[in-house]
Amino acid sequence: MTFFCKYKELGQKIRRRYNYDRLQGGFTLIELVAVFVLLSLLSIVAVQSYFSLLDDSKIHGAQTLIASAQTQLSLEFARRATAGLALDTDSQPVCQWVVIDGAGAAASILCAGNLDADVAITATIDGKDVVGAWVSPVSSGS
Repeated sequence: MTFFCKYKELGQKIRRRYNYDRLQGGFTLIELVAVFVLLSLLSIVAVQSYFSLLDDSKIHGAQTLIASAQTQLSLEFARRATAGLALDTDSQPVCQWVVIDGAGAAASILCAGNLDADVAITATIDGKDVVGAWVSPVSSGS
């Protein structure tokens, strides 16, 4: 009986000396590494999704600029046609009426052609180009 009591007392002394109860409360290195790897993978997916959304918004903004330029060209065509003015005017000044708002906005719009023919429109926002066209009612064959 004393044999087991001595080992029990020895075990209690070792526990007190090295404080094993306190050491049991933390995370292991493997658990910490696993959590770090999972967080890294999630952040990679999140960053890729963010950049994809950013590119999509630039393309959508450029498409909006093209739609605005098409509207301006149609309005100028209608104004010139009803006023009896010449339709062979350059389209670039008409496209310049499209206001690109925002301080430091890296956006531009370029129109090539005349109002009496089809006009090619190129809109650029932060390096993302979108190409569109405006079809003149005169050149459509009607």
